[in-house]
Amino acid sequence: MFDFSFSELALIGAVALVVLGPERLPKVARTVGEWAGKAQRYVAQVKADVTREMEVAELKKLQEQARDVARSIETSVQEGVSGLKSGLDSTATALNPGLETSSSSSSSISPELDSSSGDYSWEGAGESWQSHRFRRRYKPGPSIDALSEEIARDKSPSKILEFNEFGLVAITRKRVKQSLERALCQPCPYCTGSGMVKSIATTCYSIYHEVEKMRSSMDDRSELMIRVHPDVARALRESESNVIEEIRHVLRRDVIVKSDPTLHIEHYNIVT
Repeated sequence: MFDFSFSELALIGAVALVVLGPERLPKVARTVGEWAGKAQRYVAQVKADVTREMEVAELKKLQEQARDVARSIETSVQEGVSGLKSGLDSTATALNPGLETSSSSSSSISPELDSSSGDYSWEGAGESWQSHRFRRRYKPGPSIDALSEEIARDKSPSKILEFNEFGLVAITRKRVKQSLERALCQPCPYCTGSGMVKSIATTCYSIYHEVEKMRSSMDDRSELMIRVHPDVARALRESESNVIEEIRHVLRRDVIVKSDPTLHIEHYNIVT
């Protein structure tokens, strides 16, 4: 809009300097700059309004096109439905004579029921027809009453619960005889059926506490002998040797450890 070349701007500046003078020229230049800025903003706003109106017009055009496409699709669907209905009506009209003929022939049928075989038979139009009664393809399951009768024959106390959400019935049964494992087996003589024995370290410290208890009743012999299981004897010589050293320090005598395979791993003998 305001397109000036550099020479034109220089000429305008020189004329303004001569006419206005150097004192008033800065103020006038500031005022002219403000007006130019306002003019540029106004032009930009006008351009934005024009662009917005063009976009709205394009959107309206697209909306109209979409509506036209929807109307055409709806029209084609309605035409297809109407054609299908007309085809069905023509097919029904073509089948009506056959239905009337079958209804007239069925009116002359005289069915006779055979109670022994469960079949139906009649004669009409020189033809004989028989219908066979088909068997069920599934076998009905037992009811709760039948299940209760079978459970009542069991000697063990049982209880039948109601059907759950999965369609299953729960049955609780009390055991009255001991299990096969208990009938064929016996408790372990080593652990007495508990499945656990004292550890080797626990047995070693039990020996130390027992020696402390017997300290007052011991005589002044030169040595002390302890008979233990071979695994405990090995531990007293290696990993638990501090127990023997503590006993020697307390009794101030020599301690001999002797292994005995016949002893239980928890048992020991202290010989003074």
